[in-house]
Amino acid sequence: MEIRRPISLVLLLLSFFLIYLSQSKTFSPNSPQGSSLQEKFDRQTEQGPVRGFKSKHNTITWQGIPFAKPPVGELRWRSPRPPEKRKDILLANNNDTICLQRSGSIMTFRLITWRYLIGSEDCLYLNIVAPDDIQAGEQLPVVIWLHGGGRSKGDKGDKDYAGEHFVRQGRVILVNINHRLGPFGWFLHPALVETSDSPAERSGNFGTLDIMEALKWTRSNIQNFGGDSNNITLAGISTGGSNVLSLVLSPQAKGLFDRAIVQSGIYRPDTQAFASLPKNEGGHINSASEIVNKVLLKMELAKNEDDALHIQRSMDSQELADILRKFSSKDLLNFYTETEYVSGMIDFPSLNRDGFVIPFKDAETLSVKSGSYNSVPIMLGSNHDENKIFMAFDLNYVSIPFGIRDKEKYQRHAKYFSDNWKINSVDKVARAFAETQDNVYVYRFDWDNFPKVGWIDFSELIGAAHIFETPFLFTQQKKPKRKALSDAMIAYWTNFAYTGSPNNSGNKPNKPELPFWSNWSNDEGADKLIILNAGKNGIHMSKEALFKDQLKADLRDDANITNPKERCELYRIMFFPKDMSNYDFSEYLSFGNEGCSL
Repeated sequence: MEIRRPISLVLLLLSFFLIYLSQSKTFSPNSPQGSSLQEKFDRQTEQGPVRGFKSKHNTITWQGIPFAKPPVGELRWRSPRPPEKRKDILLANNNDTICLQRSGSIMTFRLITWRYLIGSEDCLYLNIVAPDDIQAGEQLPVVIWLHGGGRSKGDKGDKDYAGEHFVRQGRVILVNINHRLGPFGWFLHPALVETSDSPAERSGNFGTLDIMEALKWTRSNIQNFGGDSNNITLAGISTGGSNVLSLVLSPQAKGLFDRAIVQSGIYRPDTQAFASLPKNEGGHINSASEIVNKVLLKMELAKNEDDALHIQRSMDSQELADILRKFSSKDLLNFYTETEYVSGMIDFPSLNRDGFVIPFKDAETLSVKSGSYNSVPIMLGSNHDENKIFMAFDLNYVSIPFGIRDKEKYQRHAKYFSDNWKINSVDKVARAFAETQDNVYVYRFDWDNFPKVGWIDFSELIGAAHIFETPFLFTQQKKPKRKALSDAMIAYWTNFAYTGSPNNSGNKPNKPELPFWSNWSNDEGADKLIILNAGKNGIHMSKEALFKDQLKADLRDDANITNPKERCELYRIMFFPKDMSNYDFSEYLSFGNEGCSL
């Protein structure tokens, strides 16, 4: 879907979101100003001592702890290395360690700053938040959070995910981590492959390897912060969720975590050919070969793209790898400007199917009975109106300053898009895992009780959109219905971290009354998922299961769509893959009564 940028609407959305957040306590600060750094906040790690600070909601926070050496210079596009040891105390109060990316916030739409770069390659750090009253010998479950942002934006220090309230109420340890982003995190070029040090490095999945390294560091050190090193839940939102799923499927992540939470994460790895070949040979428009062409042209080592491709293919691999590692990181990232879209994210290939780090098969086709994936308790979920967060920025759907152009069409498309999102991120994955394990839990977040601002009804415009469940986990809610939903969600999530089930059990503290959450069952007519909402319908189980074939049939037979072009456009948006090199167009060409054209 083409996403456009109506600035006036952005500002209106920002105003709305500030109104929404004003109903809750302020988000936590990014720095420990006014906090005293005392020895009681000292903890020991394998690399040396760190000193944290007192933070909100009776918690202690440690920020900017290195879990790997800075991946700069010769270590660019290398597997992460363990950090250096030190004798001096690290004052863990630095929250400015951001991986290189375009500016702008994913959560709060600060889009007026999207035209410059922030951060650096030296960014492999993590934050830890823990309750301040952990008793000697007490070990709490650990939740490691992976941010979203299209694998090209986001950072561990995003105050929207600081998590002090989540930690205090759920009584867990929260770890927020960075990983390399964009082309520094996922980049597959023959010169780098041929000069790599290991099979993992040859994968080109450096951001994925960073996450694994952070998991290893946490296993080895978290007990000194009051965490249980044998009870680690890996959780993530959006592409952070798909990163979680990639590690559930990766044989190299075996034993690194004990539970998994995937929130709105669609797992769509790319082929090695798509990631590496030039576009006229079936590669991505921003494949590694295309970017290296631009590097050589920028350095005036080539006359044109054809010349650049010939040079990179004939050059000694080590020589080209050295050139690439010395090339300006900011100039490299700026090559992706033309395909920038929502909130400064870039379009590039990631999660390369190398067969070592990332399996060749998808989640739904992986032979789960072969034991070739990491079978852990898993929670999967999506939001009722996922795509509305993108549609609200598209001038095909909205006008300025009047809002939605055609409400019936807007809601119709939103339902198709969000159902398709749910199929890809949740239902087909749940069905695959439920073949061999019972501890698969699925939710859908439905809360959409937003105010009307002027003539704009934000319940219609935004609804239960992508990532809008996170304030109910990480922000203390004040209004009674919001608070009740938030309390239930925090209990479900942290119950899951304690036991692998979202339901109340054992000796976990802070257990509100909760509706029972049944596991997903593939049996016809059985409960599938829990609906998370507040008010009249509240929280309840549902038997709904969605299938791609049925969604296609609904689209084909939809009597409300009278224009064949609309039907075909929806098909293209929902069902065309990114990599079209081997796509069979026969179904598309005969779709509906009139068929579709290329």
